[in-house]
Amino acid sequence: MNLYKMMNKLFISIKKMFSFKSIFIKSAMFSWSLIILTVIIFVVIFIPLQKEFEIKKMQSEAQDITTSIAQVTATAIISEDYSFAVEHCMNVLKESHSILSIVITKNGGFSLVHDKDGWTQQNLDSSWYNLIDVQKVGSIKESKFSDSEVFQYSYPLVYSGINWGWIHIENSLDQYYEYYRTIYIRLIAISLVLILLGFVFSFYFANRLVKPIRFVDSVAQSIANGDLSVRIDMKSSTEIQSLSESVMKLTGRNRMTFLAY
Repeated sequence: MNLYKMMNKLFISIKKMFSFKSIFIKSAMFSWSLIILTVIIFVVIFIPLQKEFEIKKMQSEAQDITTSIAQVTATAIISEDYSFAVEHCMNVLKESHSILSIVITKNGGFSLVHDKDGWTQQNLDSSWYNLIDVQKVGSIKESKFSDSEVFQYSYPLVYSGINWGWIHIENSLDQYYEYYRTIYIRLIAISLVLILLGFVFSFYFANRLVKPIRFVDSVAQSIANGDLSVRIDMKSSTEIQSLSESVMKLTGRNRMTFLAY
């Protein structure tokens, strides 16, 4: 009989342990999942914002360059003094490591094409001068002169209020890609650190949550086994404190019933 009671008590203890373990694990996993979800949302929002910021930065730099070229070469282009325009564009290419090509296209297709190797006169198709948007545009696209992606920016060549054509520049994306490699590495490192810290915090939080529940349960088990001398003296959340007071009131009533009997 004693062996049966011991085995039954052991079974109840094991069942209780696994019950609390389930609450502990579920609380910890829920908290950790929220932290991981928050990190993922941050990364998903941060990357497009950074991409937009970098594109705007390249657009601003390209606008400064094309505006300068337009101001210096507009008169020469209109008067067809191309030597001055070519010399200026080649100097810009020599001084810049990121600009791959400069194309000055007049309405009709006549174009001066400059790159690191030199310059040529070409007749380009209407896609170079008959642009849909007459405003400044800039985007990442396939280069017209090489098998690689570039940032192409187009700026209207305006003189005396008349649009005579367009100035196009192609910028290398090496710095852009290098920047993004750095961003990705840092984001991965920061995310891993946050997820690891979140894992530790989640289990710490779950332990703080389950500990008072475990204590109240042990007191209730003692009362159920006939020990009415136990007391709960702990400070916790309002709900746990209310549960503790209810258990103590129940203990007092049980004691009074037992003494009356």
